[in-house]
Amino acid sequence: MWDSLKVTFDLGAAGSRILVTTRDLQVASIMGSSDYQIIHLEKLGDEECWSILRDTAFRGKDKLKSREDLEEIGRKIAKRCKGLPLAAKVLGSLLRSRSTKGEWLSILDSEIWKLNLAQKEIFAPLLLSYYDLPHPVRRCFLYCVLFPKDFEYPYHGITSQWLAQGFLGSDPDADLELVGLEYFNILVAHSFFQDFTIWNGQIYHFKLHDIVHDFGKYLAEDEFAMKVVESEHLSTNSTKHRHLLVMVDKRMTFPTFISGAEKLRTLVTYTGEDALTPKALRSLFNHCRRLRLLDFSLPVGPDHLCNEVPEEVGKLLHLRFINLAFSQKLERLPEALCNILNLECLMLTGCQNLKHLPESIGKLLNLRFLSTNGCFALTHYPKDIRKLTSLRTVLGAITRADRNDDKEFSLADLGNLKHLHSIRMKVVGNSIDKEEARKAELQNVEELLIYLAEGVEESAIIEALHPPSGIRFGFRDDYWLLLPGTK
Repeated sequence: MWDSLKVTFDLGAAGSRILVTTRDLQVASIMGSSDYQIIHLEKLGDEECWSILRDTAFRGKDKLKSREDLEEIGRKIAKRCKGLPLAAKVLGSLLRSRSTKGEWLSILDSEIWKLNLAQKEIFAPLLLSYYDLPHPVRRCFLYCVLFPKDFEYPYHGITSQWLAQGFLGSDPDADLELVGLEYFNILVAHSFFQDFTIWNGQIYHFKLHDIVHDFGKYLAEDEFAMKVVESEHLSTNSTKHRHLLVMVDKRMTFPTFISGAEKLRTLVTYTGEDALTPKALRSLFNHCRRLRLLDFSLPVGPDHLCNEVPEEVGKLLHLRFINLAFSQKLERLPEALCNILNLECLMLTGCQNLKHLPESIGKLLNLRFLSTNGCFALTHYPKDIRKLTSLRTVLGAITRADRNDDKEFSLADLGNLKHLHSIRMKVVGNSIDKEEARKAELQNVEELLIYLAEGVEESAIIEALHPPSGIRFGFRDDYWLLLPGTK
């Protein structure tokens, strides 16, 4: 990959420079750096580490009475950072939730500093912060190491996966999405997540520092694995693997058999074009009956194409989450998909040639998240969507405004979805049946984004739906209205 990239730099103007940062001398050597060109950065001094730790730990605590005593202890803790800024930031985040001398001393005197750890200088402070997490939050963090380094995690995607794994609890009536947000914020507060992409005031993506990723892999051991496909058969080599990421080179197809995969709970794929053949998927669905999560959405090349979902998918009775996003040649979903009664999340974003949703989709009574954003060939939602009363989020809904019949999902049918918090929908029809629209009853909806078909006026839909006070309401992704009476 570097050889291909390096060719482009030959066209640079005279005097151009390339600055590369790395912690691995071998990387610098591969890139052609000579010894005299390498600048070895020294670690931070104790004062610099203390400055980072202090600013993080005392944020918002300017009037803390015991600050002088805590600063004395904090300087000693800063020396344990061994000049590593990430360690100082993590420890500062850990100390921010502690305000007494005894609590700070417990960090300074922890037995963890004495453990014989791999990469002890950084893993010891990370371990202190890790053990401060509630047990289910630890599981959420460790799950993130299934994905490769520098992966850009989608916030909604990862919290939906936590839900599918059972990390957020199992009460079907609880607002588990709020539990996911709470756990996410705890991990942010402990500095396990960074590099946030924020849009319209909401976090859409984030990353793990690569050292934090290494730390998670160290703790997870054999439970999480990544395998590269080199033939039609793949072996997991361990009965301990429960979560597997399969990398498929552009020249290969997905394996027709995965040895030792019977106990897998999670399968995530990185594939090239046309790699997911129907034959391979049939074999997968027949042998991996314990899967709770399937994610086929991660591409290696410019296109990721799952052309067909075989009927055998209906055998995955434990499945909670399936992501088929950007399967651009996918035209239909099998009715057997609706036999997966435990399914909670169905992601079809970017399946631009998908023409129909299954007619029996109303059987998926546990579905909480449905996305058909970018499904441009989809002309309507089936009427039975109204039966999915567990839905919390629907993205890309197609909603009939001019009538309420027994074939297509309509504005009136929104009134059945009592737990709906967020909906982004296209309103179709040349007019609005205001009497039917008032049945939508959007009192529990917190976010409503509407794409209007020609012939429907913005003012008319606002009047007909009468959105409640406090709702985030808009007609475009980048433009939200402040309606009269809203907060």
